[in-house]
Amino acid sequence: MRGLLTGLMVLCGLAAAPAQAAEPGTPAVPATVRMFEGCWRGEGEVLGKRTLVTLRARQIVERAMDLFEVESVAADDAADRYGAHLLFAGAGTGEGASGDRIWSFWADSFGAGYTAVGQGVGRSDGFDVDYRYPEDVFINRWRLTRGVLRWTIVSRAGPGPEKPFASYILRRSPCRVTAR
Repeated sequence: MRGLLTGLMVLCGLAAAPAQAAEPGTPAVPATVRMFEGCWRGEGEVLGKRTLVTLRARQIVERAMDLFEVESVAADDAADRYGAHLLFAGAGTGEGASGDRIWSFWADSFGAGYTAVGQGVGRSDGFDVDYRYPEDVFINRWRLTRGVLRWTIVSRAGPGPEKPFASYILRRSPCRVTAR
């Protein structure tokens, strides 16, 4: 009886243990990214244009990465739509790192010519990722405070000042089931 009980405890423990990344040694997605997992709805502004936005953040590829799926539409023009897929993964920690290092890839409805790889770092209230394009750096700041997600994007050309590009305020919402 004792052996059966021990076996059941081991089996239950294995079932409850979190799954690891697909490959041994793969850095985990930082908790500062994973805290955004789920579905979000809100609004914001892109280059002065009011937008409505939804975000679905979830684990993919055996929990080795998170995918943030973004859809937005201009508040005054339902035909003015935008979509983006942002991949996030752990980049490991290194000497002098102030937090979890993050690797990212940005792809959107502007097509392959506007994809970018980003690097960033976690913070206690979220994370920052910089995406370098030939002419500018786009700095994405993700913050979660009291259940409110604030996502701001600023651009900077060289050593120049930051310029506002986009800002969003989102709140958790139920996830819709989609058939794809």
